[in-house]
Amino acid sequence: MTEEPAEPVPFKPNPAGIFAWAQYEISTATLSRVSDDEEGPRIAITLHELGNPLWRSTPESQADLERRVRKAWPELDADQVRKCLAHISARVRVELMKPSQSATQEEQREALRGNWVHGWRA
Repeated sequence: MTEEPAEPVPFKPNPAGIFAWAQYEISTATLSRVSDDEEGPRIAITLHELGNPLWRSTPESQADLERRVRKAWPELDADQVRKCLAHISARVRVELMKPSQSATQEEQREALRGNWVHGWRA
């Protein structure tokens, strides 16, 4: 006597697990301050789920990030989306405390000017 195979139960992810996954992905994202422009500082966010956005301190940038979070994790409720955006903002704040790449590169050039190995270029 053979048994009929059971009907597969469709997988329904746990919303708490999805929120934990979103928080994990945000915590492992790479944020890099790129050179500032006339509109202010810019932060490159390397996070596949969000499509690698470029952060700016504009309302349009904040709205774009919210749209990307909602698209990446549509199961999240409004409060969880707010927490994800707060997590991103905290990571951006840390990056903004670092010097921009252009300032760092200028400091490196100044340091090399006094170096005898690179002094012949001056």
